[in-house]
Amino acid sequence: MASVPSKKYRELSRELDAAINRCIYVSRKHAGIRSPTGSHFYSSVLFTLLTTKAISLRKLLPKLKPKTMSDEHWDYGSVCTLTRSVLETRLAFYYLGYEPCSEAEWQCRWAIFCLHDEATRGKMLEGIVSSSFTAEEQDVYDENMHEHREKLKANPVFSALPAGTQSRFLQGKQAFMHPLEEIAVKCRIPLEQFRFFYAFMSSHAHALPVAYFRMDEGNRGRGIHSELEEQYHMMCMGLAISLVGSAANEMELKFAARAA
Repeated sequence: MASVPSKKYRELSRELDAAINRCIYVSRKHAGIRSPTGSHFYSSVLFTLLTTKAISLRKLLPKLKPKTMSDEHWDYGSVCTLTRSVLETRLAFYYLGYEPCSEAEWQCRWAIFCLHDEATRGKMLEGIVSSSFTAEEQDVYDENMHEHREKLKANPVFSALPAGTQSRFLQGKQAFMHPLEEIAVKCRIPLEQFRFFYAFMSSHAHALPVAYFRMDEGNRGRGIHSELEEQYHMMCMGLAISLVGSAANEMELKFAARAA
């Protein structure tokens, strides 16, 4: 007979349902409205992505009233991996779609994102095409990279950065102007909590030893209920509730300000 989840687990499960339902409501409420700025547009894009990921996370969690074997499957490692993605999307939503900043800084953030995107796509293509780019593809790639770099160089916020920092961004290897830790604190996530969650969840996302060493301790990682499995699930659920809840509040404020 399958173990019954604790009262606390059931409460968190219902809280997560409520938080996700509110996100769906907020997303639909502001759908189809023309965005007056790039910040508004990407707040909508990233909030939609955040809601989608949260729904996927909810589907991955063991059900309160299981009807099939998969409904009672406990896999905190996969839950950690998806929760990390929810966390990163929430930070991107705040950074690109909600945090107040000058238009020049927003354009700088946006151009750095574009350059990182172009560099990442180029690296992926090089990995799957044995002969690398064709001459035409290489020309398009070089042109796009040049265009993004020139936009960055012309940006006054970017020009004020130290030369070494500018050089790193111009390589397209960094997506954010500020460390994720700083963005997390601005999102009211305690620094020590963020560091723990991010390191712990990354270990599972990348299948590092922390993810599978000592599996016999606490009876974890076997797909069945255990006290430790449930504790890790609840940790992720609590974080997800906080992340999507705060993002929903910001989304409402963002578009309420637009309407005013």
